[in-house]
Amino acid sequence: MPASAGYIPVPLYGNPVFQKHGFFAGRWPLKEMGLTAMDYTKVACPEAEAILKAGIRVTLHEGMSEEYVLSLAAAFRKVTSHYTT
Repeated sequence: MPASAGYIPVPLYGNPVFQKHGFFAGRWPLKEMGLTAMDYTKVACPEAEAILKAGIRVTLHEGMSEEYVLSLAAAFRKVTSHYTT
């Protein structure tokens, strides 16, 4: 079963585009208009961070046959049942 560690290295709020409010060439119209006071440098979601550290990535896409996807599901069940009992 092809799988790899992790999904993304940090939650979205940890990416520079959010940290520096670089959405529109370094500007953030919502903040400039006084419609938000959001500061992503002060955001913390420990649960999301823990999930990202423990998560695995399994590739699925529309080009895979139903039989192949079902075999991936069976492999996933087999591996997870081994580690959860």
